[in-house]
Amino acid sequence: MICHWPEYDRVKRVTVVSPFWSDEDENGPVTKFVGALREEARLSPDVELQLLTEAAPDKQGTYKPKLPESFATFDASAIGVSASAFAVDPRVPPEEVGMGDEFTGTRNLHAKIVLLEGENTSLAFLGSANFTNRGWGFLQAPERANIEAGLILRRTG
Repeated sequence: MICHWPEYDRVKRVTVVSPFWSDEDENGPVTKFVGALREEARLSPDVELQLLTEAAPDKQGTYKPKLPESFATFDASAIGVSASAFAVDPRVPPEEVGMGDEFTGTRNLHAKIVLLEGENTSLAFLGSANFTNRGWGFLQAPERANIEAGLILRRTG
């Protein structure tokens, strides 16, 4: 994916949408992905990282991001980014499914997207891979990675 990012632009924001995540440490997929972008000199100094994930209900009747416990101690500044995590609202609006206002359905997040945004370029990966070590092949033995499908779209201007 990184090889499709133009050398003249810098990534200002990385957005990752995934229902499942690996533990995040020095070998975690976030650290490895950001590290690869940095190694290729593709990151802006003030890069922002947004993680959108499955929603877990909290005590206030709203939702919080559902991430592995290791994210509680994950220090994004150690990899040179400012990071935020958001829960994707699981509520289904009644009008979306053609039911009355009494409908109160929810659904699990299933989308898997990585979006890189720069001043003049946007690059999106849409596919079947969760943002996990196995899904993205961030393993000591890459042949043990999942076999996933994906599409890369790039927009300039």
